[in-house]
Amino acid sequence: MIRAGVVGASGLAGGELIRLITQHPDLELTFLGGSSSIGRRPSELHPGLRINQGLTVQPVTEAIADEVDVLFLATPAPVSAELASLFADRIPAVVDLSGAFRIRTPHLHDRWYPKVARRTDLADRFVYGVPELVGDQLKDAALISLPGCYATAITLGLAPLTLGLGLDLKTVVVDGKSGSSGGGLQLRTSDLHPFRAGAIAPYSPTGHRHAAEVADFLERSKPGAVGNLSMSAYGVSNVRGLLTSSYVFTDDKVDQRELSRAYLRFYRG
Repeated sequence: MIRAGVVGASGLAGGELIRLITQHPDLELTFLGGSSSIGRRPSELHPGLRINQGLTVQPVTEAIADEVDVLFLATPAPVSAELASLFADRIPAVVDLSGAFRIRTPHLHDRWYPKVARRTDLADRFVYGVPELVGDQLKDAALISLPGCYATAITLGLAPLTLGLGLDLKTVVVDGKSGSSGGGLQLRTSDLHPFRAGAIAPYSPTGHRHAAEVADFLERSKPGAVGNLSMSAYGVSNVRGLLTSSYVFTDDKVDQRELSRAYLRFYRG
């Protein structure tokens, strides 16, 4: 069994990780880490998780390197940057769910994550974890940065055009709509039910950092290219799920039949 630990166990992503790990035939949950919820059981933090493995949330120290084979960081980006630096060479695999290491290019990272200081040498070692596209790189990866929610949808939508057909996309305009769970547990007036229910509300109308990570990843992946990628994000009254619609402009000649075949071929199986 592979011993797995979760830091940030009290958050929504942390709860999902606990659920997935406890249901996985090859994983054993051996550590739960946090700061504000120390001593509490998973069932206290997440009422939907009726599990009792004798674990409570513990402080995060260097000693946990002896307790886990893979450590999941469901923590804010500044915290992930610190913990990744601490455990990168102490634990066989570290998987970060934050945006700390998603954007490889330094100046782009500084623009979209100005408060997240990270080691440049460490950022170069992280694999951008889209399993459908780079599964061969993930098998032996020691450091994995999971894409953002919008970024996952946008990347999977554009990959058959850039990576499959090798198209040069001059302009991509993305319309994104997300459910409330994407905002985590942070309390904001705009996320209260009376304001959110039955509404479509813009919260990043002039750009979103997930679009920057998509452009950064596709630029490094080739053979196609993305020139300008812009995005507007909206909150909708759903709890789970999101939708991105990408409008693509290119000078390359393609027709509907070729596009349909490209998508079927790219994601076959």
